[in-house]
Amino acid sequence: MHTEQSAICHILYVEDLETDQILLPSVLSENKYRISVAANGQEAVDRLKEEKFDLVLMDIEMPVMNGIEATRFIRNELHHSNDDLPIVALTIHNTQETRNAALEVGVDDFIPKPFDHEELEEKIRYWINRDNSDSFSEAARMFDNQDLEAFPIVDPKQIESFLEFIGIGRTRELIEDFITHYTEKKDFIFDPQTAADDVSKELHAIASISGNVGLSRFSMACRLMMTDVKTNDSMDRETRLTEIQNIYDVSLEQLKKILEVMNNAG
Repeated sequence: MHTEQSAICHILYVEDLETDQILLPSVLSENKYRISVAANGQEAVDRLKEEKFDLVLMDIEMPVMNGIEATRFIRNELHHSNDDLPIVALTIHNTQETRNAALEVGVDDFIPKPFDHEELEEKIRYWINRDNSDSFSEAARMFDNQDLEAFPIVDPKQIESFLEFIGIGRTRELIEDFITHYTEKKDFIFDPQTAADDVSKELHAIASISGNVGLSRFSMACRLMMTDVKTNDSMDRETRLTEIQNIYDVSLEQLKKILEVMNNAG
């Protein structure tokens, strides 16, 4: 049985990035949702052995145990059926292969990162109450557009959404945290001696964080590079990373203007 619409929904949010662990609960109403956080799939499995949840929001790529492995364990070993416990993947992955793998182990739906708060609440309402139409195909199509020019350098709707729901101070902190994070990781990513898997992992984090602050084009460029970096030769890798850096430089100029406006506003 699913939680009634008037009851508080207990959600297990499985996410390894600290910024996302803080961000998602901050945009959901405390009057409707109680959020518990697990930092990886193993922690999620352990929590589900001891507690009852109405919904799982599951990141796909995590250390220790990833979202695919965790979902498989939850379905096969803990015997939580899709009707008993909906699992919705929050992911930046844009491949059909990833979506198919997730569906095969029992993921019910996808929410693309960066998430839109209205879509997030709609998905939660749907999987708790089953009061909407099928939504997986709509989410899947959002991953298919790989034309970077189709994505804005800065998505004003994302910025406006956070200003409305978490306020100017927290939005400013998110932007500043992203700039600091990229600055600290840039040399490691660009170092030709850094293993391709490590570059891909850093790009995963950066794509998520940058998307959260509205850098749609930069975020998508990082997503596309995550898989490519494992197969391209070092010269092509350097060229592609330079392209990403160029997009970042343009994005940073716009972010600085946004921060200036926020600072002037108090």
